[in-house]
Amino acid sequence: MDVGNPSNFERLHYLFNYFKTFKNEVKAIRASDDDIKNTVKTIYKKHKMIVCPHTATAFYARQHLSKQPWIVVATADPSKCDTVIEDMIHTPIPVPPQLQMMLETQAQNVTSVTTLEDIRKIIIFKNMHAD
Repeated sequence: MDVGNPSNFERLHYLFNYFKTFKNEVKAIRASDDDIKNTVKTIYKKHKMIVCPHTATAFYARQHLSKQPWIVVATADPSKCDTVIEDMIHTPIPVPPQLQMMLETQAQNVTSVTTLEDIRKIIIFKNMHAD
């Protein structure tokens, strides 16, 4: 994915050069906010799994597709949307240890010129003098 040009239209055009192919291969499914909230709740009640709203949208869409086997991939850790999800399932969202460590790390600002060599020197210096 080119995150510098995150247009979904451009990605789809690359994958499907012809509109007719696109129409035959792609199906769009709409999920309302209520659909997503209900899916988050259902997944939690049925599977004791906490999912983010993006992943719940994928689960919702999956329910409206063919019955062939599928894999739904989680797109974000639920702790990214903790306040939203906690209101839905009335359960605290655990924060992964790696994220907790980052949240507790003091932010650092470094001023440098914009050459890669200068940035490399700063990184090497910081690593050599880490506490």
